[in-house]
Amino acid sequence: MDLKTLEKMLTALLRNNDQLHWIGGYVHGRTGNNDPFVILYPASELLNHKVCRVYPHDFKKLPAFVNTDVPEPAQNENPDKDKAIKRGLYFSCPNFLIVTYQGRETSMGNEIRFSDVLYIPQTTGKPVEQEAVRAPNGKPGQAVDAQVDKYFSYALECGMSPGAANVHLAQFGGNPLDALQALQVEHGERPAAQPREEADATKYYAFVYSQLGWARQGAKALLDQYHGNFTEAYYHAMQHKRTPEPGA
Repeated sequence: MDLKTLEKMLTALLRNNDQLHWIGGYVHGRTGNNDPFVILYPASELLNHKVCRVYPHDFKKLPAFVNTDVPEPAQNENPDKDKAIKRGLYFSCPNFLIVTYQGRETSMGNEIRFSDVLYIPQTTGKPVEQEAVRAPNGKPGQAVDAQVDKYFSYALECGMSPGAANVHLAQFGGNPLDALQALQVEHGERPAAQPREEADATKYYAFVYSQLGWARQGAKALLDQYHGNFTEAYYHAMQHKRTPEPGA
């Protein structure tokens, strides 16, 4: 049996068991014994509940842009994403794909435990300045978030589980526009044309997050320099891939 066949079989098993998750943010915490942990949350804003906790023995597996230096003191709960944002605890980060496994059985079902990171979009390799996400709307990257939400909403309407939707998204390099259009074609629909400005915004934010590894503050700073013109900001970023992040 060749490696490609094994890969397809394993992907099918993980998809069926909802063990693949795209992560888009995290929260710091400490146990009652003051042991640090990091809570990972789904990339889609339609998914509000935490995915899993990561403890110190697995910190080294996380991407460099996830800050594992947990402050003291820190909260010891598992807040939903919206509550964590309101409390100023939530940190956004570039999306990355993880695999989980089932832990012990509880009254709420089996625990979901962190296993490893499967895929990290290409970045500069340098740590990303972290930015806490605040409650007000209209944050930078809103166009990208909207596309991710649109993709997951359509995927769930088609009967896909969150895990299966994550796998499908990974097949398109995490690009929600491409993944959505592929699903629409698969279900006999003609993909809707994307407004030019929305497409330019998606292209810009996807590049500065995944290719340059910038935080949202840096992406907004560059965009402000070009008075909100996504096309000009994108080409500036392309020409200055090795320059420091604005404001750094």
